[in-house]
Amino acid sequence: MVDDVYLDDRERAEKVKQWWKENGLSIVGGAALGLVAIFGWRTWQAHELAQARAAATEYQQFVNDAPNLSTEEIGARVQMFEDDFGRTPYAAMAALEGGLVQYRTGFPDKAEALYEYAAKNGEPAQLRDVARLRLARLHMDQGEFDKALSSLEGAEAPQFKSLVEELRGDIQVQQGDDEAARTSYQAALADAGDGDTRFLELKLASLGSGIIGPKPAQGGDS
Repeated sequence: MVDDVYLDDRERAEKVKQWWKENGLSIVGGAALGLVAIFGWRTWQAHELAQARAAATEYQQFVNDAPNLSTEEIGARVQMFEDDFGRTPYAAMAALEGGLVQYRTGFPDKAEALYEYAAKNGEPAQLRDVARLRLARLHMDQGEFDKALSSLEGAEAPQFKSLVEELRGDIQVQQGDDEAARTSYQAALADAGDGDTRFLELKLASLGSGIIGPKPAQGGDS
């Protein structure tokens, strides 16, 4: 204010004291809350880092142990990851590893349950898509073709798009739907990037698709 120019030092001091009486508590409170927020954020970050490190150690041990564990022990170890490390990617990774061992040792129902957990709860999206691919293969191997196709729905990670379409084609071949399989294989080929597509091209050729054209050019602004 303009009047402040005409106040002597004592008047200015009194005015500052009065202003501090009216506003100081809120300023101190706000600063304290800010410090608490900063400290809390750093504490939370440290906790998350410690959790991730512990989960990584437990996961590596589980991978080493899993081939020699009973089906009950695998279930218990995966449950531990869900309970203790559910906020980390290692819970879904453990479910995928446990499911693979369960399936290889003759327990497809238990493998299915673990894959379904990873498909619903895996983070990031790539883990969910790995689980969808494994679920689809499991159902295809058991002759459950509609369930296999359904398991592929919702796949979203771009790097798995070609694999998803190729597996979709494999399932459709098993169903006897060559036309749908041809479309799926062509989509897989279009999204294959620079990968080796020779086996995929053989699958497509086996359906009598005629001449296989060159893969679309990669990149561009389209």
